[in-house]
Amino acid sequence: MRRRAALVVLSAVLLAGVARTTANAVTWEWPTGSATELSAQTQDAYGPRIAAAADDTFTAVWATATGVEAGTWTRAKNDFSVPVKLGAGTGPSVAVAPDGTTTVVWLGNHLVVASTRDQGGTFGSAITISGLDSVHGPPSLAVGNDGAIAVAYRTDSGAL
Repeated sequence: MRRRAALVVLSAVLLAGVARTTANAVTWEWPTGSATELSAQTQDAYGPRIAAAADDTFTAVWATATGVEAGTWTRAKNDFSVPVKLGAGTGPSVAVAPDGTTTVVWLGNHLVVASTRDQGGTFGSAITISGLDSVHGPPSLAVGNDGAIAVAYRTDSGAL
C-alpha cells in the first residue's frame, strides 16, 4: 500500500511540516527536523487552509494583520517556499485543479479577491471577483475534476 503524505498546520505562529502515514494509515511519522515556521514570529497567523496537488505539492494559506500569505511545500525541495503576500484581507480559501493550477480566494475590503498560480509558477496579481454588494464572511472555494472553479460567499442582501 502506498504511503500517504499530509501537511500539518498549527496556528498562532504558523508551523507546518509534512508528516507521513504508515502503510496501514494507523500511525503518523513526523519527519526529523520537526515543523517549519511559515509566518513571521512578530505577527499572529490565523485561518490556515491547505490544498494538495496530485504531485504531492502542498499550498498553505493564512491571514495576518497585514494580509493573506501563501507558502508551498514541494517534494523536490522537501521544504516550504518563502511565503508570499497575496494581498490585504482575511479568510483565505485554497484549492488545486487537476492540472496543478492553484487558486486562492479571500475577503478583501468587503469584496471577494482571487489570485491564481499555474503549476510550478508564481501567483498572479489579485483581482476582485465579486459584484458590488458587500461580502460578509470569508468565501469558500472548490475546484472540479475538469478544473472549473466555484466560489460561494454571502452578500449584503443575505444571498449566496
